[in-house]
Amino acid sequence: MIATRKTKHNHGFPISGCVLPLPLLSLFALPASMILHGATASPTAIPTKFLGMDVHGDPVLLPLVGAGTWQYNDTIAYQSVCKAFHAGYTFVDTALGYGNQRGVGKAIQDCWEGERSDLFVMTKIPGGLNASQ
Repeated sequence: MIATRKTKHNHGFPISGCVLPLPLLSLFALPASMILHGATASPTAIPTKFLGMDVHGDPVLLPLVGAGTWQYNDTIAYQSVCKAFHAGYTFVDTALGYGNQRGVGKAIQDCWEGERSDLFVMTKIPGGLNASQ
């Protein structure tokens, strides 16, 4: 079975025998709602991209597969992110403009079972920040 979603740009890549589309706003985030019910974490590690060093001198590694939350309300974001964590995802993509911060935050609080240092949360804010902020 191939999991697909019709979009203007229906690009996809294989994941465990399925072809899943890349969301338009998050190049490497896959919508958590596409995770099959009852799926479990894979023993295979998700590949990462080195982004640089953090303020403590530790490497920052971006997982190349993550759970997207665009166009989800708080309830759907909560359910999807919890399912993503259950399936082994360690990367959640969200943004202030999505309006689902409560659902995403509650899912992290209730459903994330790993170490905080193993969770990668990408968010976007209007206008961005500079070094003084």
